[in-house]
Amino acid sequence: MFSYNNCEVPQCAGYVQAGFRSWMPRPLLVETCKSYGFEIITTVCKEAINWIEIRKPGTLETTKAHQVMGEIVDQ
Repeated sequence: MFSYNNCEVPQCAGYVQAGFRSWMPRPLLVETCKSYGFEIITTVCKEAINWIEIRKPGTLETTKAHQVMGEIVDQ
């Protein structure tokens, strides 16, 4: 999951003109992710807050040998 500046929203386009954020329309980002083989889980657009959730193809695996064996102690 990561956020981006959806320039299809007028407020977000204004951020680009002011040099505050980068330019990226949602359709271009979705197409780019798909071209690299990622699965689009969801895209969310709430005013000037936008994010996309993607999944890498394949099976999730871990390199951990065991559970964490540390503890946080309040002194």
